[in-house]
Amino acid sequence: MIKVLLLGFCSLLVTACAHRSAEFSPRKAVESIAATSAAVKTVRGKAWISVKTPEGAVAFPANVAIDRTRAGHSLLRLEAVDLVGTTHAMMLLNETGRFLWVDFDRRSYFEVTKTWYGLPVREFPGLLLGLPQLPSDGRVSAHGDLGFQVSTGGSAASSGNVLIEMQWVDPGPRLFAKSVSSPGLGYSVEYSAYQDTKDFYLPAKVGLSGKNIQIQLDWREQIWNEPIDATVFSSAALERALKKFRKVRQ
Repeated sequence: MIKVLLLGFCSLLVTACAHRSAEFSPRKAVESIAATSAAVKTVRGKAWISVKTPEGAVAFPANVAIDRTRAGHSLLRLEAVDLVGTTHAMMLLNETGRFLWVDFDRRSYFEVTKTWYGLPVREFPGLLLGLPQLPSDGRVSAHGDLGFQVSTGGSAASSGNVLIEMQWVDPGPRLFAKSVSSPGLGYSVEYSAYQDTKDFYLPAKVGLSGKNIQIQLDWREQIWNEPIDATVFSSAALERALKKFRKVRQ
């Protein structure tokens, strides 16, 4: 069961925010977020990523490709590269929902199907973009003067409960995701440094916290809605190498 709580925050006066919430019905506000999300079909980009775990910390440049055209879940390929472009590790979410992390330097890999450090792997691409998944069957209602609530049931502590905070921005006004969290799964995501472009308004900085992991992703470049060959997200080309690699537990 999923419960999504959309809370509107505003940098202007509270009365102005309240006026916006009254002018734009909860259903229309949520539909506008869904429309923006649906408009982002594919993303190719470059990012700088910092990762901290109990085992240590590492930072690296990365090449990222995301395909959101499939029903069900998005596809993801994230390559950890060096300054000359050599790939040292790869994160892959393929069409079957298989989530792989391959370390070419250590000749090892692991795979999961549901969560990675508490982060839901099938929703990971949307979380990296600031486009969290909204339930299509949610009941929308007002939440005070400033926000909106979409609910399909479930308690606040249930693993399916997700809290999404939305913030107003002018011109428009438009809504965008400010943070996402799930107390039940134990993860949270914070967004900042929004890019206002011709088509989309998306965060350039993404901070993810899971169980024993912190990830900071800073987008350096994004190209939207250009076709990406399906083989980019296939694990078939990796299978021969994986047979010679050591499988480890995450």
